[in-house]
Amino acid sequence: MLVFLRKKAGVISAVVVGSMVLTLFAGTLFLGGNTSKTNRINPEDIIATVGDTVISTTKYNEILNQYIVRYRIGSDQKQDPDFIELLQYTAFEQALQSTILLDAAKAAGVKPRNADLDAAMQGVLVQYDLKDESQLKDKLKEANYPWDTFKENIENDVKVQLFSNYLQNSAKVTNQDVNNHYVRVNVQQILIRVTPGDKTAEEVGKKKAEDLFFQLQKGADFGSLAKAHSQDLQSKDNGGNLGWIEYGSTVPEFETVMYALDTGEISHPIRTPFGFQIIKVLEKKTTNKPANINYESEKTKLLQLKQQNAIANYIRGTISQSKLDIRNPYIRAYYYKVTGEDSGALGAYQAQESINTYDPRPHYFSAKLYKTMGDSKNQLLELKRAVLKGELAQQADIPLAHIELGKLLGAQGNIASKNAEFDKAMTSAKGHLVVMKTVEQALKTAGDPHRAGIIAGEIMHVEAMIKQANATPNTTGGTPPAAATLKL
Repeated sequence: MLVFLRKKAGVISAVVVGSMVLTLFAGTLFLGGNTSKTNRINPEDIIATVGDTVISTTKYNEILNQYIVRYRIGSDQKQDPDFIELLQYTAFEQALQSTILLDAAKAAGVKPRNADLDAAMQGVLVQYDLKDESQLKDKLKEANYPWDTFKENIENDVKVQLFSNYLQNSAKVTNQDVNNHYVRVNVQQILIRVTPGDKTAEEVGKKKAEDLFFQLQKGADFGSLAKAHSQDLQSKDNGGNLGWIEYGSTVPEFETVMYALDTGEISHPIRTPFGFQIIKVLEKKTTNKPANINYESEKTKLLQLKQQNAIANYIRGTISQSKLDIRNPYIRAYYYKVTGEDSGALGAYQAQESINTYDPRPHYFSAKLYKTMGDSKNQLLELKRAVLKGELAQQADIPLAHIELGKLLGAQGNIASKNAEFDKAMTSAKGHLVVMKTVEQALKTAGDPHRAGIIAGEIMHVEAMIKQANATPNTTGGTPPAAATLKL
């Protein structure tokens, strides 16, 4: 989990910043009606909960549709399933974050000034090239979007912005932060996970971490204990080694202790958003620190990073204190994958199968998981299921499933079947530019430059046609259709 968040930190920050543009709700004005009141959520409209905080499916769909329009995803185009799954989870993550911040703003009694609300409304008018509120009301009426609901959503958006500003303004940078910025630390860890909001689990986890620390004090080998007991699946097999960590790349609780330790020193168990962690510093390395450093100048540079992290860390801290219950199996599967809980992800993919028995995607994703687990038998079985369901519904067919199946069959010596699957992948991708490019790269990786060259030529042809179509004037006088929204 820690390694994932280090890699994902930029994405998390980008998502949070993206929710600060004061058009989170207004951005879906022309994507369809919204008659739900934000403070009256139907139990069936709940995609997830964090303690008492409810994340509504309506809000998730609003954000997802913004992404669909942004990336020009049309219902008539075959899509890369990996990209769509990431898009769904990113939309959920933004809905989760904005809901947590809104609840916190309300709890803190944040009340926007009229000037703040007027500025937000003006931003909407500019964004949609509207002259005044009268035109805006007409547009909302066409979209069956109640004016009162729109105003409420705008006010909520401003509250999120103001509370986020408060968090960012609370960030402080010290001389020690500047020194730490030039230090990289090679770290091992033992993680004992704790179910958020479960007092019994908290006590059990703390006792287990303390018992392990006692064994370390008696001379037990850190790496051996990590392999046997750590619940960070991404590092435990490597003796808990997280590698080199840089300033600002992990949560403050972990980072503060990490920098305070000397080389070879082991920390007492500390409570972080992930559970109880025991840290061992293997090595510290100072890099490129100027001889005559200007601390005030450096602190100014670091402040922006700390301000961005302040929002992300607040959200992580909130989630760590309450149980996150994701009810949608499509979101739940990805969440389990990124947190390293493969069995939970497989269970969520099985739940997806029960929702749509003709969908090949759960089998494709399950096969990818089995591959990472080294289970080639189940990987082959799931790929065959994915390919079979894709052939029954061509628009749902996944070209990369054919590629992966072909690679497995080729490894078994069945070259004819491998080539047949590669050909099916090319046929399935034909005419769908993004997917064609993905297949081209996959064929190169699979060691088939001949077929990769053929599809590269087809890609050039499609791109030329698109370029020509875009250069052709619109003689009908009509407005080009907007991208179709999808129900994913």
